[in-house]
Amino acid sequence: SSSSSSSSSSSLHLILSTNQHNTWADFLAVLLSRAVDMACTSDISYRYTLPRKFTNYMGLMHATDRPDEHRLNFTKKALDLIERMVRKGYIPLDQAADQFALDHLQYRVRPFLNEYQRRRAKTTTRKPRPYDNNNIGNNNKRFLSSLSDERRIGGDAVGSSKKKGRTTRERHQQRQIALKTRIKLIGPDVIRITLEDNNVYRVTHCMSNTRCAIGNESDYIELDLTFGPALNMLIEAYPSTVKVHELPALNPNNNNDNKANNNDNGANGGYGAGDAHDGDLLDPDQQLRFAKLLFEAGVLMVTKW
Repeated sequence: SSSSSSSSSSSLHLILSTNQHNTWADFLAVLLSRAVDMACTSDISYRYTLPRKFTNYMGLMHATDRPDEHRLNFTKKALDLIERMVRKGYIPLDQAADQFALDHLQYRVRPFLNEYQRRRAKTTTRKPRPYDNNNIGNNNKRFLSSLSDERRIGGDAVGSSKKKGRTTRERHQQRQIALKTRIKLIGPDVIRITLEDNNVYRVTHCMSNTRCAIGNESDYIELDLTFGPALNMLIEAYPSTVKVHELPALNPNNNNDNKANNNDNGANGGYGAGDAHDGDLLDPDQQLRFAKLLFEAGVLMVTKW
C-alpha cells in the first residue's frame, strides 16, 4: 500500500515497490491450495458430502452469540479437518515453493550478464520446447534434433571461424563444447526443475524473458529421468564448474524406485537425483548433447574450453 499528498498543481510521483508478492501470506496462499488437493487425493475424509442445508445455519446472517448445535458441530468438523491436514503431513512445502518460484520466474527480467559472462554464454528467444511422449528417452527427436548436427557455438558455420576481425566474444562462441569443457550455471536462480506427470523433468528458465513480454509463459526444456543426476550436479556445484565428461547418469537399479517415490510426491515432486552419484556416467554423446542443449538455451556458461 502507498499514500501521498500534493498541492493543487500538477505533480509527478515515483513509487518504488520491494518484495512485491513475496510475503508469507503469498506463499501460504499457494501452499494451502496445494495442501487441500493433496489431502483430497490421499484422505477420504475430505471427500465426504457437506451436511444438507448447512447454509441454513452457517454464514454471516446466522452468526449469533449463542450458536445452535448444528453450527457448533459444523465449526468443529471444519477445524478438525484443518488440524488433520497438518497432523497427517498434507503440506507439500517443496511443491508449493516450486510453484511460487515458477510464478516469480515468469514475471522477472532475465539477469544482467557482465562482459565475461556474455563472452562465454548465449542469449536466446526460443519458444517453449514441447515434449514428444511417443519418442521418450534417448530417441526423443525434439530433445536431440537441435544438437544432432555439427553446429558451432553461436550457430555459425565451421569455416567462419577463420574470419578476420572477430571480437573476443565471437572467438569464444565459435569454439565447440568438448568433453573436457568446464561448464556452470549462468546463475543460481535462473532455472527451476520440476517433475511432470509424464515422468520427465521440466527445466524452466528466464533467459528468454523480455521487458515487452512480461507475464508470458517462461521458456523451458524437457528431459527424461536419465538426466536428473546431471542437472543435480550442476546445481550442487554452483558456483564451481564441472567438466562435461563428469556428468552422471541415473543408476538403472534406482530408476523404478525414483519413479515410485516421485509419483507419491505428486507431479512436481523432488527429482531425487542426489543419490545417483555412484559412478554411472552418461555416455559421451549424451553428455555433449545435454551440455549443448542447456548452453543453447542460455542457462549455461563456459569457463574453460
